[in-house]
Amino acid sequence: LGALVTVLWWSLEQREQNTLRDRIRDEVLFHVSHLESELGSRIPSLQRMAWRWEMRGGTPREEFLADAGSYVEDLPGFQALAWVDEGFVIRWVVPQTTNEKIANLSLAFEDLRRQALEQARTSRTLVMTPPLDLVRGGKGFLILFPLEVRGKFDGVLLAVVRYGEWLDHVFNITDHHPMPEHFRAQVLVDGERVYRQEGWTELGEASWGAESAVNLLGHHFIVQVRPTPAYFAAQRTVLARI
Repeated sequence: LGALVTVLWWSLEQREQNTLRDRIRDEVLFHVSHLESELGSRIPSLQRMAWRWEMRGGTPREEFLADAGSYVEDLPGFQALAWVDEGFVIRWVVPQTTNEKIANLSLAFEDLRRQALEQARTSRTLVMTPPLDLVRGGKGFLILFPLEVRGKFDGVLLAVVRYGEWLDHVFNITDHHPMPEHFRAQVLVDGERVYRQEGWTELGEASWGAESAVNLLGHHFIVQVRPTPAYFAAQRTVLARI
């Protein structure tokens, strides 16, 4: 009888552990999918700004600043939107009050930025940079939309995204379940850690973590999650112990 009880307990315990691991894997897949769709949703709006520029042979400064300002306010994570001229100098930038350091800055001052600009000019296609140290501090990346007027390169529409603010927004999913209570997340891009939630290293259940990867705009994103004690408290049953 004791052996039978032990086998039954082991079977129930294994089933519960498998269920918990499946839910953790589902969690990371959900957040990878959301990250992909969230970045993808930003591209069409910015692309339309670039297309209007090309169709009209340029955009008046005040109109550009107004359009760019609405995007920065509506989409968390944008540190700046700017027009960079054909000489790779930032001419117009939003928000103006927090970006004095980059106004009239030549983006060719650093190799990764210069290479991305040259790629956008040559390929005339959207380009995203690897992780960078932003001028205003922190880790982020640039998205470059090349502009063309009457067949001539006319600079780029530049979007500067800060990883911390953007990924805080991505992982704040209130209609799914309370991510801050049940999980902690970390994100790597092209092998470099760009984001880690507070409490990640303190979790003792690292072996229960899961990860998933996705390629976005030519870059390799890995999302990792670890469950918190609150997750186990909410998900575990007493059936095996009974």
